Amino acid sequence: MGEPALKNLAFTCLFLLLGMMLVAASFKICAFNIQSFGQAKAANQRVMRALVQILSRCDISAVQEVRDSKGLAIQALLQKLNSQQAAEVACSTAL
Repeated sequence: MGEPALKNLAFTCLFLLLGMMLVAASFKICAFNIQSFGQAKAANQRVMRALVQILSRCDISAVQEVRDSKGLAIQALLQKLNSQQAAEVACSTAL
């Protein structure tokens, strides 16, 4: 490889690295402890508005302390989130 080819390769790598840094800078991952989130909190519109406002700021959210064996509370939250933007849920098994 000649010197011009090495310079082109170095410039290309630098350009790709800067592009990846810009993408990574705008990607938000959050963890939020809702503290005993169940059907009672899901029925409270003030609580749900606050949760949607907080969670919609993030690209990926980890929600802790969901206490709803039927999964109705998290589905209600997902429905509210989906009214503003597309959201999906993946739940772990209860500990």
